[in-house]
Amino acid sequence: MRLRGFTVTLQDREEKYVQPALGRARKLFEKKLKGPDVDAATARLKMDVAGAGAKGCASGHRGHLRGRERKQDLYKKLDAVMGPDEVLATNTSSIRLETLRTVLKQPTRLVGLHFFNPVAKMRWWK
Repeated sequence: MRLRGFTVTLQDREEKYVQPALGRARKLFEKKLKGPDVDAATARLKMDVAGAGAKGCASGHRGHLRGRERKQDLYKKLDAVMGPDEVLATNTSSIRLETLRTVLKQPTRLVGLHFFNPVAKMRWWK
């Protein structure tokens, strides 16, 4: 069994906020995978405090940022580096996507995405 093979970048203000997620992911990989697949999956998960991973990605997913202005500020930064065919996904929130996407050059690139918990139990792992 191996995870899908995507490289994923995790971005936050400082490394201290990303490092715990990397550790939790490694523990999950150790439960779900065997041998060299653990290291391979872990290697595809990258810390990206600077936000460089958004450039050239197939999709961007925004996590736990709260507040319309903060979300829109991030969307503007991502919009500046993402290619024209890339998608920006956001967790479902009480703020309407129609409101959030107004800062994007291509407003239709913003989509809502919601995972049911626990994500690790979902079928996409197989």
